[in-house]
Amino acid sequence: MHAKQLLIAAGFSSSSPSSLNLYYNVGNTGRQTFCQLLKSEIEGYGLGITVNVQGLSWPTYLAMMNNHSLSMFTAAWVADYPGADTCVLPYI
Repeated sequence: MHAKQLLIAAGFSSSSPSSLNLYYNVGNTGRQTFCQLLKSEIEGYGLGITVNVQGLSWPTYLAMMNNHSLSMFTAAWVADYPGADTCVLPYI
């Protein structure tokens, strides 16, 4: 199912506008770019959703993430050594 269809099924529509916040850590241009692209995509669906992209300092970002205070945010991890176990093991 396409993301737009899922949003419609969840009750989002242009007749009932809503907004949400999308957070990233300041200084991480990759995450900032991703957030801007996601904002563009979601707002482009025409469902009355406004995405507010907000950068936070790393300490604030971590504290809010650990307190479950971020409604939507970016996060990632990278392989610490070249091997399949690095990425597969967490899901086993």
